[in-house]
Amino acid sequence: MDGRALPSMRRATVLLVTTLFLATALAGCLETFSSDAPPTVTMSVSPSGTVKVGDNVHFDATGSSDPDGDPLSFSWDFGDGDTASGMSANHVYNSQSPPVGFTAQLCVSSTTFDICDERIIMVAAADAELPTA
Repeated sequence: MDGRALPSMRRATVLLVTTLFLATALAGCLETFSSDAPPTVTMSVSPSGTVKVGDNVHFDATGSSDPDGDPLSFSWDFGDGDTASGMSANHVYNSQSPPVGFTAQLCVSSTTFDICDERIIMVAAADAELPTA
């Protein structure tokens, strides 16, 4: 056997073992990263624009989905201390909003993720004249 073949075989063996080790380690990492994706949040508010104190406001998360088909839960925070759960909710604001409005928030949760979206809700006095388009 040629004396030069032995170091070359050692290098090939080390390279092969290193490649197998890295491939095995990375396969687990790639599986972890690709196994779950965050849900998509879709939030609508009706009526849109400024509402009056005492008006019923409908919040809807229809259209929210999870690309992996994971079950979703829906949490609403209306910005005035009241909360609700479910894909849709109705809420009545009992006071005028501060000048910056109430921040209504929808959080959609899957098995791994909590993704939230917000809308500013302006609430005027019950006897206020609302602008028209």
